[in-house]
Amino acid sequence: MFKTIKKQYNNHPVFKRSSLIFACIIFLLLLIRVSLSPAIIYGTISWLKKQGIEAEINDIKIDLFNGSIALINASGQKNNEPVFKIDNIKVQWKWSPLTDNIIDISAIKISGISTTIQHYTDALVVSSINIPLGKPANEKKDKGSKTNWAVLLQKIILADFNICYSRYNSPYNKTKPDSPQLDYCMQLGKLAWDGPVQYSMGATPNNKQSPDFSVSGKLLITDSRIHNQKINSNLIDLKSLLLSGIDISGSDKLSLNTISIQQLELLQTDKSPNKNYTPGINKLDIENTRLSDNHLFIHHININGLSASLAKNKSGHWEYEKWLIKNNGNKKLAEKQTHKAFSITLNSLTINTDKPVAFIDNSTDPVMKIALSELSIKADNIDSTKPDSQSHLMLSATTSQHANITIEGSAQAFSEKLSFDGKGKIRGLDLRPLTPVTRKTIGHIIKSGQLDADLKLQARHNILDSDIKLSLYYFNLQGGCKKFCVTVSVKYNLLN
Repeated sequence: MFKTIKKQYNNHPVFKRSSLIFACIIFLLLLIRVSLSPAIIYGTISWLKKQGIEAEINDIKIDLFNGSIALINASGQKNNEPVFKIDNIKVQWKWSPLTDNIIDISAIKISGISTTIQHYTDALVVSSINIPLGKPANEKKDKGSKTNWAVLLQKIILADFNICYSRYNSPYNKTKPDSPQLDYCMQLGKLAWDGPVQYSMGATPNNKQSPDFSVSGKLLITDSRIHNQKINSNLIDLKSLLLSGIDISGSDKLSLNTISIQQLELLQTDKSPNKNYTPGINKLDIENTRLSDNHLFIHHININGLSASLAKNKSGHWEYEKWLIKNNGNKKLAEKQTHKAFSITLNSLTINTDKPVAFIDNSTDPVMKIALSELSIKADNIDSTKPDSQSHLMLSATTSQHANITIEGSAQAFSEKLSFDGKGKIRGLDLRPLTPVTRKTIGHIIKSGQLDADLKLQARHNILDSDIKLSLYYFNLQGGCKKFCVTVSVKYNLLN
């Protein structure tokens, strides 16, 4: 056999040259495979060193045959302070679609990212690397033929992210940094996307007609938090978010089969071990959502385990005001911006909770707290596109002092002139929690008293025609003084 190959090699010059070329190509590929990773590592470390960053990269794995590249264990320091950390980045792709001008990325997997982003008016500093923000250079338009490309992404997995973002209303100054306008840190436990994400620049996968941008799949986010560094409070604390049946077509059409959220808390109000939040939800389910042409359609919303704390601080300001951002932008520019009217259709809404929904006023002495211990709300036929349609509402609640409240009725909520028709009852409402208000306003305290009410709530085209019957039991109002005190005790029903 070897003699036959040798004879073919000596007697056929074309075979001889072809074999030599093939051997050289194999040798070059092996050389590239062996030297490419160290070359990339050396080049990256050298470039980062010029930026003042001492970096370490454990390994870069390249598999050209199977189409993958991975960065493993990279970190950087500047002035002995860590500026970034990466555990693993892996990108997988397919070679064959490139012949059809399609970049098909099978998966992107990134884990263990820690970095900082500082946004100035003239620069973006990412992991201590200064990226100037200037006007882009004028690019000459190519009048020749253009190659159409499409990008297709199938899967994204992100895990263990810690990213801090600060925004400044001033130019970048290394020596005297200003106080940031925004200062947030995000912790992302896991983000998993599964489904095709397509962006086409003329060409489309499988040569099918499709929009420039389309998305179809599901998204899962778990164990994530956004923390405000300036006030040391959490903006968002999320256990899990699942979006399934996502379908985005173009820039203005979106549909979702289900949105499922577990343990969502927003706008932390204090730093106590309980970590009270303005609203909190144990479970939220939203079914069949569609957004098109500025109209949002939702079939059903179900909320379980709602808790809320609407509070005023000692100075009398609302607690949520600390989250507001002062807008120093151009008012004239904002006035010129016009938006198409937004409309909503919600077929039904259900809220059930046995968690406290409270109002707290810390500006009074003593502190006033009024809370509901149980709440149930049912509403349907909410449609802003049909202002004359009747929306129905049923509400039942129990206060922390065991009073019962029920309200049922209908309303034309979006009509130009408000109309509603309803009835309700209040039984056993303890008036003593209102003592901080009466003491602050009239200098008296409520020693005892309960209120019952029968409500007939009615309005026609902005004209109120309601009938409210009140019954006051064992009402005892006492003056908050040391000498001339006045006590009023009413121990019979006060009607109307």
